[in-house]
Parts: sequence; structure tokens; C-alpha cells
Amino acid sequence: MVCKEDVVLWFRELSGHKRIDVMCSLLNKCLPTELRFFGTCLEDLGKQHFNHMKDFEVKANNPTELSELLVQCIISDTRTRQKLALYICLIHSLNTTCSNNLFKTLSSLDVSQIVPLNKNTDEKLLEELLLIYTIAVNHPAFTYDQKATLGNILWTLREKEEQLQAAKLPEGLSEEYINSALNLSSDCTDVPPTNNPTCAEMPPRNIPPGE
Repeated sequence: MVCKEDVVLWFRELSGHKRIDVMCSLLNKCLPTELRFFGTCLEDLGKQHFNHMKDFEVKANNPTELSELLVQCIISDTRTRQKLALYICLIHSLNTTCSNNLFKTLSSLDVSQIVPLNKNTDEKLLEELLLIYTIAVNHPAFTYDQKATLGNILWTLREKEEQLQAAKLPEGLSEEYINSALNLSSDCTDVPPTNNPTCAEMPPRNIPPGE
């Protein structure tokens, strides 16, 4: 039997990108009436931080402000990455101008060069990139095709995360850990359904030959 307290504790200990991924997956399984109820609850909770977030929200939805942020290197500057993650969270669902600008930047990154898997791998960089791409893949401002493209990049980042964790394990357990971890996460890497109720299926993930 699963206890609510255990689930809450498990959820609290997850990293930011995993919390968002789990929560979005749960919301996609809810009934319409449940979603309306949760929306009301979220609106009420959001009032607590409205004044604090208002200035950031205005900047996030301003194409000029966002463009100035995107000019900076999100790979070498952790403050820029953190600010970018915040801005993506605050972009309005119908703000396609900002989401298109973001997509151009996010889709152009070569993850294999950004996060080399070696002893010098920057785990904080990897975590922050995972957060940015997880938010983007689940954000309604991005189109179906944009989410599919970003979802492939997210999958690559998750593979690197699992490989990095496996490298810390005793010899002999690494391959088994990677295979089991990727199998568990494979259901969470597809693009979430759009707001269109007729779109029931998610686009397939493009898996490189040999996987």
C-alpha cells in the first residue's frame, strides 16, 4: 500500500526538473473537472507570490527583454540559466513571439559538446539544462513540433544524467543501472499532449540508430 506521506516525502526530495516532470504527467491523467479544481487552487496559491513575481513576469513576456537575455551565453553563465528557467515559467501560454525566440536558442544547442561526459562534467550545468528543457517541453506556449524537437534534446540530457550517475557506481553495476533507469524514464520523455482535445497521441521520440 502506498502512503500519502511517503509519496510527499519522495516528491519533496526530487530535483526541480523531476518534480515538474512528475507533476505534469499527473495533471495529464486528471479529469476535466479535476483540472478546473486544481486550477482554482493554483490560482489561490499563486496570489501569495503575485507581487514578487510581477516584475519578472512583465520582463519574461517582453520580446526585447527576452532577446537581451538570449544574447548572453546560457552555457557558461549559471545566473543566465537560472534567469532563463524563471522566464520560461512565466511566459504566457499565448505568447508565441517569445516562445519562438526561445525555441531558436534552445533548439540550436549541441548537447554532446555542452555536457561532455568525463570527470570534469559540470553536474550543476546538467541539472540546470534539464530544468530548462523540462519546463519548455511541458509549456503550452510551444507548438507540438517545437516540443518534439526539444524533447529529443531533453532525452539526450537525461541519458547523460543516467550515465553520470552510473559512473559513480561500483564496476559491474553501471550498465545495469543505465538500462533500468532509461527504461523507467522512457515514458516521461515524449511530448505531452496539447490543449487540443483531439490530439490524443504524442509524437514518437526520434531514437538514434543502434539504441
